[in-house]
Amino acid sequence: MTPIDALAAQLIAAKATEAAARDARVAIEEQLLAHVASRSEGSVTTHGEAHRVTVTYGVTRSVDGAALRAAWDSLPDGIRNVFPVKHGLDLKELRHWQNNNPAEYARYIAPVVTAKPAKPAVKVEPIEAAKAA
Repeated sequence: MTPIDALAAQLIAAKATEAAARDARVAIEEQLLAHVASRSEGSVTTHGEAHRVTVTYGVTRSVDGAALRAAWDSLPDGIRNVFPVKHGLDLKELRHWQNNNPAEYARYIAPVVTAKPAKPAVKVEPIEAAKAA
């Protein structure tokens, strides 16, 4: 067995252990939720004899971009403040400028974009005996 195979097997086992622990934690959280008050948003604290449990409830909200764009001109200025403009990156477009127009990229894009290495993603897949031969 090569070091790659040994480490890959260890990673697979660790991920299985992690998934089992996560599933057990979620099951226990669901049991705890049955014993505390519920609300739509905010926190609820419940005391046992040896533990204090705080549950924070929230609501996930999203914006229908097409509907917002259609209604934007009719919204009062104060209401528009609910929807701040967020700037992001179109990575495909950034790479186009970086590769095809390096001078413009360096002048306009690079000064306003911060780049840092991301955590490497590791994927382990078994090799089937037929493919390995």
